[in-house]
Amino acid sequence: MTLFEILIFSTSIITCLTSFITFLLYERRLKSTRELEMSKKLYLPHLLVYLPNLFAEFIKSNQSEESIVDFSTHLKTFRKDLGYFKYAHATIYQTVNQAIRRIDEELCISIQNVKNPLNKTNKLADMMSINQSLNTIYKAFLYELPDDHIDKYFKTK
Repeated sequence: MTLFEILIFSTSIITCLTSFITFLLYERRLKSTRELEMSKKLYLPHLLVYLPNLFAEFIKSNQSEESIVDFSTHLKTFRKDLGYFKYAHATIYQTVNQAIRRIDEELCISIQNVKNPLNKTNKLADMMSINQSLNTIYKAFLYELPDDHIDKYFKTK
């Protein structure tokens, strides 16, 4: 092999490797863009609208039965929508599912207190526990998702 043939051969190998690496990086970015599009359904309505509004209504109504039922019903819907994360990001799914379960338990205690006034617990402690569980949900989505660039999406809004 002549020097010219070696240069052409090495240049073509470098070009192929560069193309392959570019393809892999593109596929990875495309996958994370798909994840963002699929999970946007969860981020926008549930996390930014429904959960904060229902929690605020729960507090404003002094833990009325209607607000508790609305909150619990929406949590069930939210849990159904988490199906994607069960397989794509199991740790996020488990963290969020446990937080939803804790919120639901607190709501059950609250509804028992509404129905049976003799069995009162500290309403402030219930609200603090629910707020802590909501913060756990937000942290799971914002900090545990790998390379989905969600922070850039929210910065543009």
